[in-house]
This record gives sequence, structure tokens and C-alpha cells, in this order.
Amino acid sequence: MARKLKRCLNILMDFANLFKAFIGVNYLSIAFAIGQSGIALGIIGLLLIAVATVHGCHLLIKCKRQVIQNIVRANFPIGSQSTDDDDGAHKRGLLCNIMEKQLSYDFCVADSISWFKFDKLKTFPIFFGQVTGSYEGIGTIVPIESSMDGNHHLFAPLLYLTIVVFTFVLGSMGFIGYLHLGDCTAQVLIWNLAPGSLLQLLVSLVVCIGVVFTFPLQCFPVIEVFEELVFIKGKCCSSKPVSVNSDAEEDTTEVGVASSSQDDVGELQQLLQDPEVTNILEKLPVATQVPQSVSAWKRNILRTTIVVAQLGCAYAFKDQFAYFSALTGAIGSTLLAFVIPALLHIKLKRQELGSFIIIKDVMLIIFGIVGGVSGVYASVLSIIQHTNTPCSASC
Repeated sequence: MARKLKRCLNILMDFANLFKAFIGVNYLSIAFAIGQSGIALGIIGLLLIAVATVHGCHLLIKCKRQVIQNIVRANFPIGSQSTDDDDGAHKRGLLCNIMEKQLSYDFCVADSISWFKFDKLKTFPIFFGQVTGSYEGIGTIVPIESSMDGNHHLFAPLLYLTIVVFTFVLGSMGFIGYLHLGDCTAQVLIWNLAPGSLLQLLVSLVVCIGVVFTFPLQCFPVIEVFEELVFIKGKCCSSKPVSVNSDAEEDTTEVGVASSSQDDVGELQQLLQDPEVTNILEKLPVATQVPQSVSAWKRNILRTTIVVAQLGCAYAFKDQFAYFSALTGAIGSTLLAFVIPALLHIKLKRQELGSFIIIKDVMLIIFGIVGGVSGVYASVLSIIQHTNTPCSASC
């Protein structure tokens, strides 16, 4: 009974991680996005983007597993290469496991709603950028899937459930908000609340608390990338690669504990003690680390600069929140969700793919490029047009 309860809690935790990865503050502006597309195009666009995002997630996971297999086969020639015996294949499977562990009120319909108008096609790219940016969880889908120890086989159904629930939340906020407010829908739904009211203050407070507690986590990868760019050889100081075996003695136990079988624990520990494996692991750089010789004040200055720059952008575009989120969605999310997964899938598995799959991937790439380019153009144009025209909270 206790084991079943623990397993259920693990599954619930994996679902929570997936859902938290996708949910963000963009749902507050989805009603405005529906106003840019109209009801009919909004329904079609929301469902299409949701399906394409799910497919992009699956492609990323397939590519991750293919990359791991390629690295293991290229760098871990265990056993006879001519016969590829079962023992060598089993060891390579265990090494793949090691690498994966290292990679967590009253409602009425407004009179001004638009069900379908051709002029909405001009602003549909704004909708595309905002909605694509709302499915932000694809940026963390690889580490989340890798952390689902013992539940990898449930990744697909949990992902489907997450997307269905999140799309329902997104659509509910968007369509109900737009149906009620019509063309008076503000870029952020909070702006439609009575200014200075207790409800507006409470909702704003809750949103601010959520942003404060999640901002450091979201900012961490950005800081990590900039530190590697600044503190590399030829810049402030040198960096050195970190091998998989750099902390082999410390990580051996952790990998064993995370494994689902006691037999795998012993095999993994024995495998890590194999001189041949150890020699190969030491030659395999997998990460770049900022040297300890870099002064803390240098890193703090860089981190402070990044945070201040983000604060400046937030203040400068505070009245263009929806357009700026559409811009980031059109630039980043379209590449990450549609273009890059399809390109990687073709590059890594082209010899195994049929013509239909290749055509499908090419169509996904075209879908992402066209939507991204049009979204960037429409967003930048809207930001310029509205720079000196602050949006009112209501009509």
C-alpha cells in the first residue's frame, strides 16, 4: 500500500512539474490575443499550436535519446564491435542511463466581439506569438523527462494530459474574457479590473509574489550562459571542461539510488569502476565550468547587470506587455517548439525516416518560420505604434 501511494505521488509530482513548466503569466493576456484573432481563428489557432507543441516535445525527446545513443556508440566501444554481444549492449544501455541522469462575477457577452473578420488576419500574428509563447514549457521538457525516474513510460500520457488541461485553462481565460469585454479587453486582464479596488490589489499581489519566487529560477540559465560567454579563455579568465567522471565517486551512489532496481545499482557501480569505462569518461567533456579563480564580485557585477537590464526592459515596455510577449514568443518559442525539433529530427534520423515524415517535418519548419517572421514584424510594428499611446484599463 505504501509503495503504491509513493508511486502515485511520484506520478502526481511529474505531472505537477510538467504543468508548472507550461503555466506562466501569459494566460493573463490571452484574452487580448483572442481579440487580435477573433473567435473562429482563435479556436483554430489555439488547437493547432497545442498539437504542434506536443509534437515538438516528442521530437525533442526522440532527438535527445538519439544523441545519447550516438555518443555512447561512438565513445564507448564496449564488447566486440563486429558481433555487438549482449554484454556490451547491456553496458551501453547502463551508460545511457547514467547520461540521462545527468541531463526538473455576473457575465454577459459584449456587443463588440468579433467572431470572424478578414481584417483580423492582419493582427493574427500577434495572437500566434502570444499563444506560442504561452506554451513555454517546451524549454524545460528535456530535463523534466530525464528526471521522471521510473515513470519514463508515462511521459506521453502525462504530456497529453498537461497540454489538454493547460489548453483548457488558456482557452477559458481567453475566450470568456474576450466574450465578456469585447474590444475593451486590455493587454492584461488585471487592467480591466476597477483601478484601486481590493480585487485588483489582491490579484496583482498574488501575481507579483509568483513572479518574485520564480524569477531566480528562470533567470539562472540566462546567467549561466552569459557567464560562460564572458569568463571563457581570451576574456576575463580561462575555463575548463568538466568530465563525466570528475565527481565519479560522489555521483556513483546518487545514480544507484535513483535507479529502480538493486541489480542495476551494483552493475552501475561496477561499470563505473571499469578502467576502460573510466578512461573514456575522463576524455568526454560534457560541460563548461567557470573557474573558481574568477572573483565573486566579477560574477555578481555580471548578474546584477543582467537583472538591471531585464528591469529596464520591463519598465520600458510595461504598456506593451502583450506585444512584447508576442515578440519573445515569435522569436524564441517558434524556434524551440517547431523549427529546431524538426531540424534535429531530420538531421539525426534522416536515414530512418520515410518521405511522409520528412515532408511533415519540413511543413512544421515552414509553419514555425512563417509564423515567427510574421509575428516579429507585427509585434515590432505594434510596439512602435503604441509606444506613445499607453493602453487604457477599460473602455
